[in-house]
Parts: sequence; structure tokens; C-alpha cells
Amino acid sequence: MDLCHEVPELLSLKDISQGTTRLLADRGYEQVAYEDEILARMPTPVEAKMLDLSAGTPVLLYILTGFSADRAVRVSVTPFAVTAIGLSTRWATPT
Repeated sequence: MDLCHEVPELLSLKDISQGTTRLLADRGYEQVAYEDEILARMPTPVEAKMLDLSAGTPVLLYILTGFSADRAVRVSVTPFAVTAIGLSTRWATPT
């Protein structure tokens, strides 16, 4: 939470017009690396209601963590119903 004290806009319920990545970079926390995690599990009651899931339907969690040079600065967790999910990735090759 210390980052939220330095960049209080992160706690706002309003949209950040320039996006969180640009905002953090402007405040000295440029994201230089990302980590993707993809996990499957049974949903929490809140997720089951939010996604209108039938009993027994699992969720796939996509967790994106952004890192500055010395710390994690952003985490996004997005649940998907496993009944309708595809995965496609593309990465640039190092030059």
C-alpha cells in the first residue's frame, strides 16, 4: 500500500485517463518487466455470481504483475469462466 500513498490516484474509483502504466512511469515507477500467471480453480461465491456460473464451472484467473526496476508496481487479476476461453500470446523477439 505504500505505493498508493505516493500515487493516490491508484485508489480512485474513477478511470485514470492516461492509464496506470503511464501514470506510474510519470511518477518514477516505469514498468520494465511483466509476469503472466494463468491459474484454474473453482470460483469464489462472488466470482460465481459475477460471472453467472453454473454449479461446478471452474474459473481461469489471468494475473498480470508489472515490475519497475526494483519492485512490483501493479497487479491485475481477471477471472474468466472456463466454459468459453481461448488463449493466444505474442511476444516480440529480443533485438
